[in-house]
Amino acid sequence: MMNSRKRLKTEESHSHCHVPLQELPLTVTTDNDYGASAKMKTFVSRYRDSGVVDGSFGELRFRGFGQASPYVRVTNDIDPEVLWELMTSCWDMKPPNLIISVVGGDAKFVLKERLKKVNKGLANAALSTGAWVFTTGLHRGVSKYVGEAIWGGANCLADSGQPAVNVVGITTWGNVPNRHRLKGQKGIGKFPARYRLHNETAPLDLNHTHFILVDDGTVETAGWSDVEVRTRLEQHIGQQTIGQGAKGRTIPVVLMLIEGGSTTLKSTKKALKRGIPVVILDGSGGAADVIALAARKKIKNELLKLEDVEEKLRSALDLKWEGAHVPPYVISLMRHLNSILKEENRNLVTVVRLNESDAMDIDEGLLRALLKAEIASPEDQLDLALDWNTSGVAWQDEIFTRNRIRKLQSVNKDPYMVMALLQDNAEVVEMLLDNGMHLATFLTEQRLAELYSKAVYGRGDDGSSTTLNRLIEEKKNSRQPEQHTDLLDLADVDDVICNRLLESQMKTMLRRTGDGSSNDSDYDDDDDDGVPERDLFIWSVLTTRKATARLLWRRGTDQIATALTASKMLKELSSLSKAEGQLDEHKHHESLAEQLETDAAGVMDECYRLDPRRALGLLTRPQPRWGEGSCMAIANSGKHMAFMSHAACQTNLNRVWFGHMEWFTPLWKVILSLIFFPVTVFTITFTDDVRRTVRTVGCSPAHAHPCGIRRYLRAIYHYQTAPITKFYYTVVFYVVFLMLFSLFLLTDLLNDVISPSEWFLAAVMGVQLLDEIRQIVSQDARSWLRKLQVWQGDVWNRMDAAILVTFFLAFSLHCGLRGDGMAAVKVVYSCALILAFYRPLQMFYVHEKIGPKIIMIREMLQDLLIFLSLMVVFVLAFGVVRLALLSPNSPLSWKLFVDVVRVPYWLIYAQLLTDPEGHVAGPWLVSILQAAYVLVTNVLLINLLIAMFNYTFQNIQGTAEQFWKFHRYSLIHEYVGRPWGAPPLTLLPLTWRLVRAVWTAASRKDSRRQPKRLASGRRGRQTSGTHAAIPEVQRQRIFQKLGADNYILKEKQKSSDEKSEEIQELKRRVDELGEQIAALSHRDRCYYDSSSGEDDIDVVPQRR
Repeated sequence: MMNSRKRLKTEESHSHCHVPLQELPLTVTTDNDYGASAKMKTFVSRYRDSGVVDGSFGELRFRGFGQASPYVRVTNDIDPEVLWELMTSCWDMKPPNLIISVVGGDAKFVLKERLKKVNKGLANAALSTGAWVFTTGLHRGVSKYVGEAIWGGANCLADSGQPAVNVVGITTWGNVPNRHRLKGQKGIGKFPARYRLHNETAPLDLNHTHFILVDDGTVETAGWSDVEVRTRLEQHIGQQTIGQGAKGRTIPVVLMLIEGGSTTLKSTKKALKRGIPVVILDGSGGAADVIALAARKKIKNELLKLEDVEEKLRSALDLKWEGAHVPPYVISLMRHLNSILKEENRNLVTVVRLNESDAMDIDEGLLRALLKAEIASPEDQLDLALDWNTSGVAWQDEIFTRNRIRKLQSVNKDPYMVMALLQDNAEVVEMLLDNGMHLATFLTEQRLAELYSKAVYGRGDDGSSTTLNRLIEEKKNSRQPEQHTDLLDLADVDDVICNRLLESQMKTMLRRTGDGSSNDSDYDDDDDDGVPERDLFIWSVLTTRKATARLLWRRGTDQIATALTASKMLKELSSLSKAEGQLDEHKHHESLAEQLETDAAGVMDECYRLDPRRALGLLTRPQPRWGEGSCMAIANSGKHMAFMSHAACQTNLNRVWFGHMEWFTPLWKVILSLIFFPVTVFTITFTDDVRRTVRTVGCSPAHAHPCGIRRYLRAIYHYQTAPITKFYYTVVFYVVFLMLFSLFLLTDLLNDVISPSEWFLAAVMGVQLLDEIRQIVSQDARSWLRKLQVWQGDVWNRMDAAILVTFFLAFSLHCGLRGDGMAAVKVVYSCALILAFYRPLQMFYVHEKIGPKIIMIREMLQDLLIFLSLMVVFVLAFGVVRLALLSPNSPLSWKLFVDVVRVPYWLIYAQLLTDPEGHVAGPWLVSILQAAYVLVTNVLLINLLIAMFNYTFQNIQGTAEQFWKFHRYSLIHEYVGRPWGAPPLTLLPLTWRLVRAVWTAASRKDSRRQPKRLASGRRGRQTSGTHAAIPEVQRQRIFQKLGADNYILKEKQKSSDEKSEEIQELKRRVDELGEQIAALSHRDRCYYDSSSGEDDIDVVPQRR
């Protein structure tokens, strides 16, 4: 000890001695340094008579680190207004939204692992709120770990000159080791002050950003001067106002107690007297554990007794006394405890239990302490909740209390809702919706346009969609120049959604009044119930506010159709983002789209488990809010394969496939009735038979025959119009068609005349052309161009078009060409026949075993194309060199190009083309090249192709069934709308449909000319019918809501169970790691202690 004091005196006496040049630190002085020093010098010269000590100010630089920490030395009677001006004007510290004053143990101790996590939570809270953190500023105890946590969690990531979180150390000047290094010349200060850290004392902490050193005239003596200055400063800051005008609010202060000793109880009592809320960390040790235990033992309106906390006082505060005689200082501590826990402080004390929580719980503890204290107005508390912006914190119980709910009714919550939506703060959004916020009133056209403008144009790199921005700009630029405006028009957004993202699923999406200036609700009609939620949900999905989107989806209706439509939009955005190279955006859109599809399947799974019959009704019910299509139609257009493979969807497809026949009807009965029609139709059970059994049995003898006739005719009609029957009619037709086409091409293609078989085939293809036109017209799209685009999106429709084009091209050539031109006719007819043979592959989709194999073949064709692109390189390389060696100076002709490829191609299939003796024609180099070529192609490339096929097969084997189930829908949907019979018999139903369509159009045109009285009467009948159907729609929505609630509950339980298991395993590993770190730390301290006894070594703690 004496040696250390001598070294300290020697160092102080020689602090201004000459230092060798090689030991001087190299520093780089910037313009900012000059500006900071000039500000500081001016400030000190102005307030040197108001408590600021001249000379002892500047910028503190710890050896080994380049970051400067401003410091100042003040007297203990300094005015807090001077310090406030120092921090905000001189040090350029941004005014805080919150002051977190950390008090606790300053002794050297090893912090527990869970308490380190709490400090990380403190760093997160300070960073998210823009808070200042006050500590003692010393490199020991709690202040050391707080500094390390905030440095590691916030300030080390700051990319600007200012720290992300300001950590201010306030301590006494006389207790600062090496303080002589902080003294400079009067009027100049010290820029920089090189600070040396010593192992035996508690130096200033290098992770703090600012220091205020209070000089009360004492040296190395524990006092209260720094605490008093800190208290006055906190009181003064708490009276300051941030914000402007009516939105201004005072800065809240919260005290955070970690560990602590006997004197900490006194500090806590004083803070509570000033109305400052206190957060107690139970489990951190010391005074914090004593107060937490006392709070649990305290009985309302009764004083705490010593026996309730005696054991904890002895262990936590290391107090000792003998017998029944209680020392006076223990009695004083009990007075402090009772004062802290008196009834009027009930809302000012918040206990956070470390043993039951993790680091994130400190966020909740700090915020709850501020809200419980009710030291701010409701508006300020809402601002605070938005500033916090930390998920997992429940504010509703603290803000919307019974005493405060009337005051909140008069508060305009719209600005808070806008801010919460833009921040994706789903907790605040839900809190506002649960407490009187009506979306129908809030979401006006003007506000919706404002939300899109701020989300699309007003965000940087925080998740906004660059692709959506580009689509809206393209639509805006496509308008006439006189229609251009700087503001975002909802019409542009609506067009992008409906025509680009939803592919004409809806004619219009966003509800608009046509007047963007209205501030009143745009959702006043009864038919608009739920539309505001839909529009806001679309906004949150397109702008990637995931938490808000999931909240609105959960609170809305029609969850299945909503999730499927949103997923469809995101998939389109994802593909566009990928094409533009926006890979991060593509990944975000794709993940959210997959999550929404999973949610839709999960809700359907719960509904199907509750009531299968009603769940199937959800799949086929039109969705008026999403374009009148059913859930299955939306899933098909959005390529939601996982949803379409659900058991409910497949059951519904089976029911549709069999029409009015029972869906479990054996296939042999359907085929037998097709062959022996109509005799065996009665072997099939129809759904109408079951419903009409009672009425059929109840017929009198006189009416028995008519009942049998009607039943007979009804059975024939239902059988003939069932999709499965139409399918097998088509199968039979196609087999006959291919036989006739093949026989015609082989035996009946005459040179001079067109045979009857050719005329028949032409008639059949003409009827097929009419049916393709019917499919184009029946597409759900507004324009003819869009109908054609949707139709040609199916590969089988494109193949039908190719068959029709090649056939009629060959037929036209046959009509116009004779003689030598017949060769071209035969070639074109042959191409048509090849395509016609491949066309029935779609029919295999209905087969459970063959259908997935067709999917595999289609995927493997992509691998084959990749292989061919590689093979072309080797074929051309060998083919050109080979032909150049064998036939130099060949004349330019088409045959030359054929010869280049012909031989190398056949060599791939082991056609070596050698003479009887096995020699290759041509020079010796050709033989070498051919040997190398055969080795590469036959061994390397062929095996590569086999490996590619095997890899593709293994990858899609598990999903091939899913692909097959998805493609079943398009096939079944095609045969539902297909006319009865097969070409050319389909000409009759096509003609009937055309006549009916013309008649309907004429009747609709005449109805517009009817008197208004008739029209109004008709509308009245329609309205009554609609109202009669509403209860069933509402029942289905309630049923779907029940399924969604069950699904969300199960997801939360599953997530909680998984998280609990992960936390237990993580805790076990952390405890083991903590023990190892503690052992290593103990060994290091022993090493440094032994080293410091021999040499004067400066220990530089590692900045974390």
